[in-house]
Amino acid sequence: MKVSVIIPFYKQEKFIKQTIDSLKKQSFKNFECILVDNASVDNSIKIAEKEIAGDSRFKIVFEPERGIDKALNRGIVKAKGGYIVFLDADDWLDDKYLEFVLKEIEGKKVDVLFSSSIIHDERKGEIREFSPYWFSKENFPYLLFEENRIRSMSYITIKKEALLEMLPFPEKFNLALDYYIAILSVLNKLNIIFSNKRLVHKRYHSDNMAYDRFLSDMQDIKLKDFFLRRYPLKSFFTKKELEIIFTKHYIKGANYGRRKGLFKELQTYMKEFVKDGYIREEFFVYFSSLYLILNNDVRTFEEKLRRIKKEHPIIDFLLGIFYKNKNMNKKALLYFEKAYVRSYENFPESLNSYAVLISKDDIDKGKDVLRQIISRFPDYKDAYYNYNKLNKGELNKLRHTIHFMPQTLNFFLYYHNR
Repeated sequence: MKVSVIIPFYKQEKFIKQTIDSLKKQSFKNFECILVDNASVDNSIKIAEKEIAGDSRFKIVFEPERGIDKALNRGIVKAKGGYIVFLDADDWLDDKYLEFVLKEIEGKKVDVLFSSSIIHDERKGEIREFSPYWFSKENFPYLLFEENRIRSMSYITIKKEALLEMLPFPEKFNLALDYYIAILSVLNKLNIIFSNKRLVHKRYHSDNMAYDRFLSDMQDIKLKDFFLRRYPLKSFFTKKELEIIFTKHYIKGANYGRRKGLFKELQTYMKEFVKDGYIREEFFVYFSSLYLILNNDVRTFEEKLRRIKKEHPIIDFLLGIFYKNKNMNKKALLYFEKAYVRSYENFPESLNSYAVLISKDDIDKGKDVLRQIISRFPDYKDAYYNYNKLNKGELNKLRHTIHFMPQTLNFFLYYHNR
């Protein structure tokens, strides 16, 4: 048996037929396909059984304990092929895929092949290409540390003997196993090739769990730490660069959690990496404060701010919000102004809060400040909203912005006191 294709599935009744059909159409016939039922509760198993009936190359195994790590561990142990191809149960393959990857991996005598894809984004109604492998094999470890360059288990073909050295897949990385395999491929000094031939069809759809995405970002950060402790990355990156890499990924995950309403979870999200000096304190304080601000928990918010020793425009802004919530508007104005000035006038949310408060005493000044924001930050919608409300005399409808724009977060990522 040359190759084993492993397809774990859980609640994939919408897609699994197309996934199986794409294997039945492969030009290369000498394969086995192991479908791992990970305690599905829909009709996935019935559909799979119907589709593979009469084809001895396919078999279903059962893994009753939930978790992609458990399902893959089970499937790999059952596999008889010398090479393992992973395939997500909502993706599918071009008819020539197995023929191509085997020719590449055997002909070039390598251990791992990372593929490219065509992405079918059903959420946005668009199809686009994923061809990320512009870099050399020598630069791959450093680029991989900065960002997961693989992004899907469906892009991985690997020798079984090399894969067995990585087992069992750990539960703590079960939502980032593509990243885990890529990192271990580097650490284990495997021969790697990259293919920009797009023969995998990757599907993005709305059934992905928001909390899973949030947790996968957390696992990515922990994998960066795992990689950093085992590979000579510190000789390549400066301490400041490492801080930016970790903090940038933290912002991505925290922003995703914020958009999905996971404010309570953000209170402790990646706290240990703040203590280790990898994630900047001001961003952690900001995201972990959102729950307290939205719930008007002034007492806990005050306790949090008193523990902060660092001076930073974001901290100044949070102090402004704190004093605003205590109706100490003069003091709040001072902190909003201070935050804007100390950011070298790159903090529209702080100036907006200044305008909202100053409008209570001087509407014309409030309008002037909002016009300044609109002129400098044309993408900042809250300034337009507040300006229109002031023109209508609706002061009670003015709003502060506690959710920063991406460009504000990006500015502070590279911000430093001069």
